[in-house]
Amino acid sequence: MSSILVTGATGYIGGRLVPLLLDAGHHVRVLARHPERLRDRSWFDRVEVIAGDAGDLAAVGTALDGVDVAYYLLHSLQRGDELEREERRVATVFADGARANAVGRIIYLGGLAPADAERGASAHMRSRVEVGRILAEAARRGGGIGWGGGPGRGHGVGRGRRPGPLRAVGGRWHGVTLP
Repeated sequence: MSSILVTGATGYIGGRLVPLLLDAGHHVRVLARHPERLRDRSWFDRVEVIAGDAGDLAAVGTALDGVDVAYYLLHSLQRGDELEREERRVATVFADGARANAVGRIIYLGGLAPADAERGASAHMRSRVEVGRILAEAARRGGGIGWGGGPGRGHGVGRGRRPGPLRAVGGRWHGVTLP
């Protein structure tokens, strides 16, 4: 099976995705700034934990080494312009690390945004769109990196639904594997 990196494993979606991937037989690695926050998870002893920040290229490189698929489930807690700058910085570091490690696919949890989200949209929505573009550009330039998610293409596990495979918002998966 695949070797998979999950970022955002301390969050709602990442924390529910990890056991699904493990149960499907994948080797799962997680990148966490605060690995101690994962110790109470039922799956903690079944994953490889890399302690580090997604904005640190060395930590990202270590986490992505040998990975086939990377789930980008990150979102900054900054506000306004700081939010957009931090989201851009972290996405760029992650994209650079994915290219350097020849990651086969990045799956991004985007937002449901209109095509013209940059005009009149909140900083939050603009940052989601820009992160999607940064990761998509890594796919186009990276020679084999695919991507899922991005503007108008949110993937997620529904709150209150029984655990199961990831569902596509809007009834379809929007993933593209690039040559």
